[in-house]
Amino acid sequence: MMKRIIAIVLFVSAFAIAHAQTGGKVRNEKTQIRPKIKDCHKMSANLNSGTVNGLKPTALPADVKKKLPCFTGESSEGGNINCGGGVFYLNNDIYFYTGRDYIEMRGSFSGTTSPPVLGYTRDELVIMFGTAERVVDGGRVLIYARPYGSLRLVFNMEGRCAEVGIHAVTPDKIEMCE
Repeated sequence: MMKRIIAIVLFVSAFAIAHAQTGGKVRNEKTQIRPKIKDCHKMSANLNSGTVNGLKPTALPADVKKKLPCFTGESSEGGNINCGGGVFYLNNDIYFYTGRDYIEMRGSFSGTTSPPVLGYTRDELVIMFGTAERVVDGGRVLIYARPYGSLRLVFNMEGRCAEVGIHAVTPDKIEMCE
């Protein structure tokens, strides 16, 4: 009985040491998660030019990671996971879906958008942008044609903008991810 207890203690200790040596990073074959890097660049999305810190939605993953090295996760392009893959900033609530050439900012986005849209009502944004070229999900999603492709606005149950997407494709070509 004592041998079993010692064996269990040794196993748990070895596991704890191995976990500590990896820095507590979570990793699997599909998605790599990185620890938080405190000094992240200020994120700024220009909805008129379709860029975030100068990066277009067609940017390659290596370019995104070089310009904004504070990413917290990534997944390979081309698969079914994470809308075709990309580079993700969970702490900043912004996601570069490089596999489908779009950038998405959600309600807790720590940066700024120009013009500001997150938190604004649907009516305020319809006044700002006009009639949407495409309306999805009973008006919960409005998609506007822009010179760079499309601007997608998603509204929560209260009718406020909770998500914004900058897409490199026209409104009729956007495929929504589940």
